[in-house]
Amino acid sequence: MVMAIMLVGLVAMMLAALAVTSHTDAQRTMSATADAQLRQLLVAGAHMAPASFQTDLQNIQLPLPRMLRDDGATLTLSVHRISATMADARLQAKFHGRQMMQQARYENRDGQWRLISARLSDF
Repeated sequence: MVMAIMLVGLVAMMLAALAVTSHTDAQRTMSATADAQLRQLLVAGAHMAPASFQTDLQNIQLPLPRMLRDDGATLTLSVHRISATMADARLQAKFHGRQMMQQARYENRDGQWRLISARLSDF
């Protein structure tokens, strides 16, 4: 009888540990999914940024597909023209309560803006 009670207790502890592990894995998966989407938003923003290099801009909302907007995604661009051939862009992406920022530097060579450096950072 005592052995059966101990066995039931052991099974209960194992089920509790399994539930905690499953919950932690689910949170990690959701976080990884959001981070991947944030990085994709920043890549898209880095591609769209040169179209806005005519002048300095602050906190311009870049257009996103409706599906992303419906999920609460935003992508904001700020531009600082350093010279006629150099510009810095700050991109800020938000998705599912998380956010990520990218600082990018572009150089104009032969009439085309080219990304020469980028640095990611979390908030």
